[in-house]
Amino acid sequence: MKTVTVQVQADHLKSLAKKRPLSALAELIWNGLDADADEIQVVFQKNDIEGLTRVIVRDDGHGLP
Repeated sequence: MKTVTVQVQADHLKSLAKKRPLSALAELIWNGLDADADEIQVVFQKNDIEGLTRVIVRDDGHGLP
């Protein structure tokens, strides 16, 4: 199996960071739909005091893993 390492470029992170959080999340979900994903998973990770620490978006689209 071939391993491909992918990193998000700083300009893409900046463009997402300038948007409202819900808009940025919607864009990542739409990216999965554009890649013909059958399943898109959004995981919200919280810390011990229920503060949001991470949002993970995964999909099974035909793009990069």
